[in-house]
Amino acid sequence: MSFVGGPYAHDVFVSYAHGEDLEQAFSDLRRNQLYNWSCRMIDDLQEQIALNLSHSGRKPDVWMDHMLRSTGALEGNLTKEIRISALFVALISPFYLRSTWCQGEAQTFSDFARDFRPVERENRVFAVSIRPTDRKDWPSAFRADNLNTFLGTEFYRKLGPDPDLWDYLGFPDPLVAKDQNYWTAIKRLAADITSQLRRMRHAQEENLAPADDAPKVPGNVGSKLLLGYSHDTVARERNQLRRLLSSMEMQILPEDSDDITDPTSLERAYDRYLEQADAVVLVANEYCGTWPKDEEAGFISLQVRKAREHAKRCYMWLNVQRPDQIQTDSYSEYLKKLPEEIAKTKGELFSGQDVKGFASLIKSELAELHPGGDIPRPALLFSNLSSRTNEYKQFQEWVLDALGELDYEVIRASDSGSGQIRLDALAGPVNQSDTILVLCFDQEWDWATQFLRQLKKVSSSANANRARFVVVGPRYVPEKGIREYRNHRFRTFNDFNESSLDATSFKETLKRAIQQNVGRTAA
Repeated sequence: MSFVGGPYAHDVFVSYAHGEDLEQAFSDLRRNQLYNWSCRMIDDLQEQIALNLSHSGRKPDVWMDHMLRSTGALEGNLTKEIRISALFVALISPFYLRSTWCQGEAQTFSDFARDFRPVERENRVFAVSIRPTDRKDWPSAFRADNLNTFLGTEFYRKLGPDPDLWDYLGFPDPLVAKDQNYWTAIKRLAADITSQLRRMRHAQEENLAPADDAPKVPGNVGSKLLLGYSHDTVARERNQLRRLLSSMEMQILPEDSDDITDPTSLERAYDRYLEQADAVVLVANEYCGTWPKDEEAGFISLQVRKAREHAKRCYMWLNVQRPDQIQTDSYSEYLKKLPEEIAKTKGELFSGQDVKGFASLIKSELAELHPGGDIPRPALLFSNLSSRTNEYKQFQEWVLDALGELDYEVIRASDSGSGQIRLDALAGPVNQSDTILVLCFDQEWDWATQFLRQLKKVSSSANANRARFVVVGPRYVPEKGIREYRNHRFRTFNDFNESSLDATSFKETLKRAIQQNVGRTAA
């Protein structure tokens, strides 16, 4: 039995091209490396989805045709399997795009899924790039009604300009390669698939009709929540919260086996899951820990700041039983401004005594967000901010405020100090966003030029009509001048004079500039 149930015998239908076989194979184990890898990858994906759904008591049913095929029309039996599948996963490669059979599978599912309104078509199709391809060549089945290609996972790293030399994740065998990037990609893809399986199951259990006017699945169903680190003294409440949220059809990241237990696992979890999480959930009390040392409220302010910087809502249960036992003076001062900090994330601060009440608050808040699975607009923010003064960090906060007030979901990346920002993992968001801001502190034009060259390599010319700015700040030095980047389709935003910078006027000017330039090509 499938997890989704109802008319769906399969939770996932896998569409793939097996590559080219050797004309004369010396072993009949499996016919070629791409086919080998694809089968193993789907096995690993199914195991991870099963782990995500383990609390439900049901296992996912993943259907994959292991018969090697390359030509011909879709047979009736295969069409039937597609129509009784809740989700569609395509392993896209050059072989896939050349296969009329594979494209027929995709079109069959797309036509079928378009008629089911409670969960939109673009939330049921997963385009997984396992080899480099040009998205302009993708079939219409992988394009939303606004012509944007569906977002998916890329199982390769872009190293240099030559795709033939790029590093493919877990190839030729994930077990041999022991590639941590491969397993991270598996977990992220499994989390997204699990989210949509929960939404599909909810639609079945609530008997939501497939009509245009059918009610949508509530926003909380399938939501991915990053359950942050808490002090040991509230471990019991945190575990109870995990169980409650799971029972409310929400997905908790990371899973039990990969939970956050120390500074290292905290950084790993936020690096791995924050980008795809819908919100961050925290439980706090009198104790904030002693790390990181440069944080005014230890791991509490660290996690709120991470949520804020990545435009993620933060929901916090602040359960202080003994105010006289607050760990540090700086934490005590931070708690005074905590409501304002949480409000900046568009989340909620809960101060009740009942963990069930906190879980219900999260459910009700998320239920009202993006009804019907509407996808929030993504914006990308890049900067050469590494170890800078508070003035620089405050300026970046203003930029985040402006994007948040425009209802963008911000994906942020900063130069770690090496002079480079790795863009290989952000190729999908780069081509999906309608706004890209590059913060160039101290007018470091050489850095900006180098970065824009990197960005151009992963940008599609099909997405030229969007707001692109190199933003100068927080000071402007006339001697360093202003550099324009018209050949990269970027405008330079410099709203400064020698007087002090006003936060309100800066944000309003930046917001107007973005609104005026979305949908226009930079001249």
